[in-house]
Amino acid sequence: TADTHAATKAYADRPAKQVTMMRAGFKGDVATTKYYIPLQAELEQTSYNHETNGFIAPFPGKLLKVMYRASGDLSGSSNSVTFRLEQVPRNAAWGTPAVLETIAVDGPTNNTTDPNMVTANFVGGSGTNAFSAGDTVMVSMEHSAGVAASTTRHFFTLVFEMDYSDLA
Repeated sequence: TADTHAATKAYADRPAKQVTMMRAGFKGDVATTKYYIPLQAELEQTSYNHETNGFIAPFPGKLLKVMYRASGDLSGSSNSVTFRLEQVPRNAAWGTPAVLETIAVDGPTNNTTDPNMVTANFVGGSGTNAFSAGDTVMVSMEHSAGVAASTTRHFFTLVFEMDYSDLA
């Protein structure tokens, strides 16, 4: 019928993969504890089993990059920030998330060239940054030195590539 043809044509005209961005932010002292970036408008948590730290991937995809900006100088004398893409597979019982990829970058600084922002590029790393449809996906961060204060604001933009080719 015409309606079925129109729906099929609309999907056929759409690219198989598209970039999706998620934003998150919180205020606090991150110290050297691993924190999960709040991907569902909830405060950051140190516990991986807090329900709102991750999201269920509607399609397969991968994390391309994390852009991180802070309201203060978080470079310290040798502070680095480690970001981890973590996942609980769709068909697995809930448990400790598996780490798919780990990327470390220097902490944000107050320099004039790129003030207070760093980018963790997940493309071309040593792990796999790919997840499957139905997986619970989480992104954590951990500073190597306690350089933040309780009033420090942390802002994130996460860039994902989602694969819509199986969308019926």
